[in-house]
Amino acid sequence: CCGVDATPDNNMDPADVRVRRVPLRVSKVASSSSVQGGETFSYRIRVRNPTRGEARNVRVCDRLGSGLAYVSSKPRARRSGGQRCWRINRLGARQSRSYRVTVRAAPGANGRLTNRATASSPDANTARDRAQVRVRGIATPVTG
Repeated sequence: CCGVDATPDNNMDPADVRVRRVPLRVSKVASSSSVQGGETFSYRIRVRNPTRGEARNVRVCDRLGSGLAYVSSKPRARRSGGQRCWRINRLGARQSRSYRVTVRAAPGANGRLTNRATASSPDANTARDRAQVRVRGIATPVTG
């Protein structure tokens, strides 16, 4: 009937495995839509995993646009290549994380300033969002 396989190492059959990437979502909202030059305000960044999968080694980064200066962040972010970043070891199914970045509009800034956030992972598609804030220049007093 049945004998012993003398070479079990050759008992292989190829298989195609398709791994789905997690479609991360990131949102960014400013605490105010309009600020005065020199004023401090904040952005809330939220990254979420809407799927049943897991994303590992997620990197969330915030790149301030010209005319914005970093003040602080909660939790504390690390500086990396001109941006502030956080690392999430594992972002499980339907989980999310939030971050707050406090910035200052430059005193001479005027017009719309854009701030961009990204979330990326080897297991996920990169997600991006941006928020714009209108900065009103500082009024100069008229002397006469």
